[in-house]
Amino acid sequence: LRYLNGKNINDSQKLKDEFFEMITTNYEFLPTHIKELSDAWAKEITKGYKGIAKDYLSGYSYSTEISRQLTDFMIEDRIGALYLNEREGHYTLTYIGAIKGIKELIERYPSIFDTFKNNFLLGLITRYSHTLGRTNENKERFNKLVNIYIESQLQSKYNVEPEEEISSYIDEEFIDEVNKAQKEVLNLNKMQSILNQLLQRKSKKYETQRLKQKLEELKDKYSSASTYEEKHQIMEEIEELYRKFNYFYDSESYYYQRRK
Repeated sequence: LRYLNGKNINDSQKLKDEFFEMITTNYEFLPTHIKELSDAWAKEITKGYKGIAKDYLSGYSYSTEISRQLTDFMIEDRIGALYLNEREGHYTLTYIGAIKGIKELIERYPSIFDTFKNNFLLGLITRYSHTLGRTNENKERFNKLVNIYIESQLQSKYNVEPEEEISSYIDEEFIDEVNKAQKEVLNLNKMQSILNQLLQRKSKKYETQRLKQKLEELKDKYSSASTYEEKHQIMEEIEELYRKFNYFYDSESYYYQRRK
């Protein structure tokens, strides 16, 4: 999962099949009626959407349902695979249908895999956030999932290549936020908010790099512009770029400063 993304998921049919089999281990032993109900549920999802965005909206619904199902322990995480218990199949039939539905969509629209991957990780992270600190095994699992999630976001947003070993993106502020949320309401939305704050802290240097690169491009365009109108338009783009990256114009220093 760490290295799979929307660009390479369809490169190997064998690898893709093996991955989806790993997250639905024991599917073949589920009762027939559970399989049929899961298929029917998946078809109902697609019926609810119309137009050109139908498939992407269906993919979003599937991904959201997968993350919701993974927050509890009905689907057993055996580290190397997710195990479906035939005795609990009626509780997880929407997960089964969503996995099958999302796999079919990914074959046609590979970019949907990135949405699925983020929601998949979010579901498991939320699950283990409730047991953080209780057992070393859960703590290690939680840490690795969070690191993969942040790494994936940095890769998609800033084209940051994953390192050979997983970098630790978790900081004390993140742990404090999770511990605080445990005492209140720690659901998918709250966990995603905490992760987004962590991502913002870890992405500042990449935002700065992207800002500098884009500014250099705009400055070159400004230098070569031949009319006042062109220069004015480019200057507006520069100012908008500063605002987008949360900079403000400091009248005392006559320069743009980043807001803290």
